[in-house]
Amino acid sequence: SISANAPYRVVNIGNSNSVNLLDYVKELEKALGMIAEKNFLEMQDGDGSETLSNIDLLEALTGFRPKKPLKEGISEFVEWYKSYYKN
Repeated sequence: SISANAPYRVVNIGNSNSVNLLDYVKELEKALGMIAEKNFLEMQDGDGSETLSNIDLLEALTGFRPKKPLKEGISEFVEWYKSYYKN
């Protein structure tokens, strides 16, 4: 929702296609060149088996609708992150 009283707005930036969490982690691992330490647990209260981003508000406010493929987006994010933090 949009509040006329708030000095800011938080909007969802994502993709309207579901991505398997382990596929997401694998792309991060590839881009970072390391294997994540994973601790698999049972589903927790409040967890959802599938989620999708609704980016209609983002598009209505800015005219922007993300279209970048997951692999490309993660690769660019990791490149930016490493450059910004210079690890």
